[in-house]
Amino acid sequence: MVEVIPPPLPPALPFDPFEPKRWYESRGVIGGLMVVLAQLAQVIGYQVDAAALTDLVLQGVALVGGLLALVGRVQATQPIGRPTP
Repeated sequence: MVEVIPPPLPPALPFDPFEPKRWYESRGVIGGLMVVLAQLAQVIGYQVDAAALTDLVLQGVALVGGLLALVGRVQATQPIGRPTP
């Protein structure tokens, strides 16, 4: 008799594909917000060109990244350091 071996299961996804993501995790929402902010800046008289917008986005990303790193470290439950042998 021949034993039938089922194929291996695919690796699990790192997220639930049916769970909705938060609004700030959506690239579409972030892009839309950037357009709205650029338009509002032009309405109040600030000229926004591509270079200025790119610089603004990069500075915002750096700021958010730094804040997330600090908040994550404060909320961490394990100390930073080398494991003892």
